[in-house]
Amino acid sequence: MSKANWEEKFLFRLVKVVYVLALLVSIFLVAVEGWYSRPISYVDDDKSTLSCDNGRRYTLSSVRIYIYSTTEGGTLDASDDRHAKVICAYGIVDDSITRYNLPSTNNYKVNYVYSVRGSWQSALLWWIGGFLGVYIVLNLMREALNYIFVGRPFQLDWLRKNRK
Repeated sequence: MSKANWEEKFLFRLVKVVYVLALLVSIFLVAVEGWYSRPISYVDDDKSTLSCDNGRRYTLSSVRIYIYSTTEGGTLDASDDRHAKVICAYGIVDDSITRYNLPSTNNYKVNYVYSVRGSWQSALLWWIGGFLGVYIVLNLMREALNYIFVGRPFQLDWLRKNRK
């Protein structure tokens, strides 16, 4: 059968449309995953410390203070600020009671330690390997579905350089 005859079959055209949609969605997902695999600097809660005026030091993760961003000038939000004051004043980590007399000024200092997660190698691996893998798998699935539903034999014309 010629290519024009295959185009007359509904299921052949349906497989082609589903293939294009799946290819676009897969490329988008691989691109996003690669983007999130690039190197990103973040505050390491396991290495950053809370230094109290009384000489005690705690890692932020051990006192359950988690920093998601230091764009606000390196200050803690209101809840974490209160939590840090209670820890430094009374040494209490699990504070479920709010009856403590808190100092009016900060009795602590936060020492931020930054780490990097991800790498450009992993991002490039996602982009190159992911795009290649998606292309091969989706084309093999398209060939299989065309064979099952339409009866078109495997042609693997997407592998050839010179298409006619």
